[in-house]
Amino acid sequence: MVLANWNACSLRSKTLELGDFLARESVDVATITETHLKANENIFLPEYHLLRLDRATAGGGVAIAVKRNIKFRLLPSFKLKLIEAIGVEITSETEPITIIAVYYRKQANIKDGSASDFHNDIIKLTRRQAKFIIAGDLNTRHQAWGNLRKNRNGTILNDDLQAGWYNILSPDQPTYISSTGTHSIIDLFITNISNTTQPVVFSELSSNHFPVVVEVGASCEVRPEPTRRDYHRVEWAAFRRCVDDNISFEEHLQTVEDVDTALGNINTAISVARQQHVREVPCRVSNFLQIDLITKNIATQRNILRRQHQRTDCPELKLYCNQLSREIKMRVVDLRNRDFARKIEQLPTHSKPFWRLAKVLKTKPKPIPPLISPDSPEDRLLTSAEKVRALGQHFASSHNLGQTIISPLDTTVAEGIARLHLSPIELLDEQKITPAELEAFIKPTKNMKAPGFDKTFNLELKHLSSRFYSHLANVFNKCWELGYFPSCWKLAKVIPILKPGKDPALSTSYRPISLLSALSKLFERCIHVRILEFTDENNILLDEQFGFRKGRSTVHQLSRVTNIIKRNKAVSKTSAMALLDVEKVFDDVWHDGLVYKLHQYNFPIFLVKIIQNYLSDRSFQVSLYDSKSDAINIPARVPQGSVLGPIPFNIFTADMPPLPGGGKLSLFADDTAIIY
Repeated sequence: MVLANWNACSLRSKTLELGDFLARESVDVATITETHLKANENIFLPEYHLLRLDRATAGGGVAIAVKRNIKFRLLPSFKLKLIEAIGVEITSETEPITIIAVYYRKQANIKDGSASDFHNDIIKLTRRQAKFIIAGDLNTRHQAWGNLRKNRNGTILNDDLQAGWYNILSPDQPTYISSTGTHSIIDLFITNISNTTQPVVFSELSSNHFPVVVEVGASCEVRPEPTRRDYHRVEWAAFRRCVDDNISFEEHLQTVEDVDTALGNINTAISVARQQHVREVPCRVSNFLQIDLITKNIATQRNILRRQHQRTDCPELKLYCNQLSREIKMRVVDLRNRDFARKIEQLPTHSKPFWRLAKVLKTKPKPIPPLISPDSPEDRLLTSAEKVRALGQHFASSHNLGQTIISPLDTTVAEGIARLHLSPIELLDEQKITPAELEAFIKPTKNMKAPGFDKTFNLELKHLSSRFYSHLANVFNKCWELGYFPSCWKLAKVIPILKPGKDPALSTSYRPISLLSALSKLFERCIHVRILEFTDENNILLDEQFGFRKGRSTVHQLSRVTNIIKRNKAVSKTSAMALLDVEKVFDDVWHDGLVYKLHQYNFPIFLVKIIQNYLSDRSFQVSLYDSKSDAINIPARVPQGSVLGPIPFNIFTADMPPLPGGGKLSLFADDTAIIY
């Protein structure tokens, strides 16, 4: 395993030359210090996973770059007082190896107690049974590793070194040249591994620190090449036959358990067909931008001058080196701009690649940085498991607003719900779901809409047989008769999305996007159509409500408000408007109250019971990379991300009383305007 250590003194504009260096030296893992990155900055290092811990204030920051084909695990926060540190556990062929990037800029002072804190941080990092390598810049100077003088940090490390707690690997050349020309060896490796080589300094890269490379006598375990399913070359006839062959169309459905079993068989049949007939192909790798030959030659010339400066301390050579570093930086920026312009020119206007690029530029994906712990603001949540746990707790808290409020209608609602349980379901033939209806609903949906936990795409459903849809219609109709919304569809896969302009280090800055089963949303469309038909026939919804209604939009509501103001002005009246914004109103819908209102509006019993079951016992799991939170119950709210979600909210607010004194209401979903 080849390990590199480099203090970047700002990584922001140096990823191209760093990537070129890592590839040339076949580096497996690189520890990078003083990255100077902010949490909202997204940088990319070709062929490497870049794991970061950014400092909240200016400067500092540490990162680890791990080659994409190497198996590793990001470690939780070390909870240190002074040292910035981020670590990974590399899977080797013999035993795991912990690699930690560290940075500490200040000189520990025994008078203010920082020397003790510094030593305690070192103890936390090094007193471990597992094999470890700690690499970085701790600003530790001592004659034991080639410096002319020692400092407090160096003395602390040397005392531990003499006590046999670890070894310190240092190169025989300076790793840092100060602004005054002083040479130091402060970029070190601290390890308990014996089979390592002598660190080698490379007079390269744009920084006043030089990269240092060491080899460790251990081989990294390689992860399989990532693949994806190729839906462009599928034998859909064979896929369809495979699904039909694995489904028992003669199932006799009587109970909710029978329904769950039937849906489980459907999911299994689609999964088997996917594995057998949708081939896996390697994930497409982008053509990464390469540094041009002229820039490489300039970098080579600069590196030669650096080595000469190290030997002679000539100030003119240093000035020339800095000038060449600035020229390299400008050429890299120009290279990026020219490459982007070339790609844009090659794209056909209004083609799929054109709009795909436009979408990426408009909503550039950003990985979630380390989050501030809600329990301790000084701690950072680094691993995906820690992040999903914190985000899950935040999302769950938004579903509990108002849960402690006692309504005077509680008794009335409870009695109404009890009567509803005793009401039998009567399902007419015209109310049943037909196979043709299901095929019509699935046809206009997006082919590759992100699926839920069942991983079924709409494209797969579109290529299934009429026999399959007849069977699915029977399953859905049995759900009508039982007043049952299948429990396997009530678990939502939640993806956290950063709110615009918010601090990405706070869990409260993210909103949940729920991904649900495609089959679930197909059943919801059947419910949705029947609810809309009943509300329109019985004029249940407020005329002032324009949100989530066919033929009405924000433009229509704005036009209506404008006309009200104009009419008042025509009769010499002044218009006054109060705008109401209720916090997280969708998250606080009272389930029993909604079901009671549906019953009071005389909705068909099968619709009321299916909605009641649809709202009950719902849960979600936050998903991030390979990590998932525990399932979290949703006590209130209309389901987010579902087809049905907005309609129950409109019904819940449909009994809003008229305003006194001739006031006018203007509603769009949860936004309310009162006009006088």
